[in-house]
Amino acid sequence: MAKYTPEKLTALRRLRAARRMHRRFPLMAFLFMKEKYPEYSYNDFIEDITPKRKRYYKSYRYIKKCPLRKYGRFTAMDNLIQQYRQTGDPAALLKAEKIRKVMTKPYRILVSIKGQATEFYLSEYIPYHIVQDLTIAIKKTNTMEMAEQLINDIRSRYNGFGA
Repeated sequence: MAKYTPEKLTALRRLRAARRMHRRFPLMAFLFMKEKYPEYSYNDFIEDITPKRKRYYKSYRYIKKCPLRKYGRFTAMDNLIQQYRQTGDPAALLKAEKIRKVMTKPYRILVSIKGQATEFYLSEYIPYHIVQDLTIAIKKTNTMEMAEQLINDIRSRYNGFGA
């Protein structure tokens, strides 16, 4: 026993086709539907694409935040993605991908002064530009003690940052 009559089925198919066309080609949807259904009027099209019952939406749009936003490298990655969208430069996208791969890992800073090399780790929540400025400052130092002092200053300033 059929749930719907053949006329109702064709009307439902036409309605779904109209909505699908309207989503894909909002400006030309009526013309495409007119080709498919010659007796189709503009009022029928408007009735088909308008929802029959009101859906309940929140009064504001909730924008879900990215969980990676708390990491220090996120803004650098986001800026590179925006740069790619504006310019189409694939090098920016590759840099963003490299940053994304190490996003949740702590910063690793290798300091070598006068043949002596030491490796330091900083929290991954520290902003990226702070770490870049730190590496530039470390390159200007002459002794390992000064480099350690700079790193300890950053560690104390950003102790528990973002956690």
